[in-house]
Amino acid sequence: MRAPRALGAVLFLAGLVLAVTSTATAQQALPPRVTDYSNYPDTPQALLTAGCDFSGVTGVSFSLNDSTPVGNLADLPELQAGDEVTMSWAGVAPACVGSALSLTQKDSPQPFFDPTVDQPIGTYNFATLSDAPGSLSLTVPDLSGLGHSCSYQLDAVVGVPLAIVGPSGSFYEASTRGDDRRTTLISFRNGSYTICVAQATTTTTQPTTTTTTPPSTTTTQPTTTTTTTPAATAATTAPPPTTEPIATAASAASAAAGSSQSSQAAQATRTLAATGTSPWTAAVGILGLLIGVTLLLLSRRRQLTS
Repeated sequence: MRAPRALGAVLFLAGLVLAVTSTATAQQALPPRVTDYSNYPDTPQALLTAGCDFSGVTGVSFSLNDSTPVGNLADLPELQAGDEVTMSWAGVAPACVGSALSLTQKDSPQPFFDPTVDQPIGTYNFATLSDAPGSLSLTVPDLSGLGHSCSYQLDAVVGVPLAIVGPSGSFYEASTRGDDRRTTLISFRNGSYTICVAQATTTTTQPTTTTTTPPSTTTTQPTTTTTTTPAATAATTAPPPTTEPIATAASAASAAAGSSQSSQAAQATRTLAATGTSPWTAAVGILGLLIGVTLLLLSRRRQLTS
C-alpha cells in the first residue's frame, strides 16, 4: 500500500519540477521591430522600462571576432559579412532593469549617416537587461545583393530597434527626431565592407615555344670544283596566348544575391539560444504529474475500502 503511494508522490514532485523548469526557460523569439514611429521611444513596442535611456547601461565595450575590446563601435576594425560583433556591459541602472537592449545592422545607401534617407532593411539581436553584467553578440549579414556597395549602419540601442531609421520612420536620438523624449542610442558605426562581392579569378595558359635546330652544313670537295650548300634554318614560331573568360560581375552579383536572401531568411526565423529544456520536457513533466496523482488517488481509495 505504501509503495504505490510513495511512487505517486515521487512522480508528482518530479513532474511538477520539470513542468515549471521547462516553462521558465523556454526559447524567446525576437520581438517585432518598432513601427509606432510617432510615439517612439515611449511605445510598448520598444520594450523599454520607464526612465531607461542610453545612459542606463554602463561600462560598455565592443569586440570583433573576440578581438581586443574597444569603447565604441566606430573604433572596431573593418567589418565583413559573417563577422561577429559582441557588446559587453559592466552595470545596469535600476531604471533599465527589465528593458531590452539591441545590436542592429541596417543596409545603407552610403557609408555615412544621412537623416534624409531611409534605412529600412536590417537584422538584429537583443537581450533583456538585469542588474548584472552581460554581453550580446550579432553576426553581421551579407549585403552584396542589396545594391548599395555593402554600405551599412550598425547601432547599439536600449529597447527594440526601429523597423525604419529615417524620415519615413524615426530616429534613436532626440536631437535628430526634434523632440525632448529619450535618446536610446548607445553607440553607432557607419561604413562599407572592404570586399562586397567575391572576386572572380583569371586563369592564363602560357604558350608553348617549339625550336627547330638548323641542319648542319656539308661541303663536297670534287676534283676541280668545290660547291658549298648554304645552311637551312627553320623559323621559331609561338602561338598567341589564350586566356579563359573571366566570370562577369553580373553572375557574381546574382550568386551573392541568392546568398543574401538565404542569410536574411535564416535571420528572420532566428531565436535566442535556448537556456533550458525543450517543450518535450514540459510534456514529460505533465505526464509525471498525471501518473503521480492517479497513483495517490488509487492508494487513497484502497485505504478507505480496506
